[in-house]
Amino acid sequence: MAKGIRNSAKALIIEDGRLLAVKVKEADNRTYYVLPGGWQREDESLPDALSREVVDELGLFVIPEELVFLYESVRGDLYRCVEFVFVCEYIGDMGQMEQHCGELIEVKWLDIETLLEQPLYPAALRGQIMRFHSGGSYTTYLDFKGTADERYRDNIEI
Repeated sequence: MAKGIRNSAKALIIEDGRLLAVKVKEADNRTYYVLPGGWQREDESLPDALSREVVDELGLFVIPEELVFLYESVRGDLYRCVEFVFVCEYIGDMGQMEQHCGELIEVKWLDIETLLEQPLYPAALRGQIMRFHSGGSYTTYLDFKGTADERYRDNIEI
């Protein structure tokens, strides 16, 4: 059976040398950070999906500005995931987090200078974010093919 493909939009929100990330917890109690965002619905653009997800999950209003990273991963036998990462302008707080995403346990600003030491998933994105932030050259397309991601996920804990 062929795997489906799902699109996800992620927010790269940087302020004062810090990156906004969400700490998530897997069913097996592994924890790590990811960029905020979520799945695209059939009837919406990627920027609209990103804005909706960040408001719904974090209660924050952002404006997606520029697509800077695209990465692919394989989620077991279920589907291939294509994640589109947009630089976003952080506008402000719109209220409480709904926490309808049961795995979300904390929102935190991570220091970009120490990002390589943080359990941000996917791991290969950490150095690219640091290069982007410093104005250096970075790789836009990252293909994980599932293997490196899964090895990394087995070894992360906050």
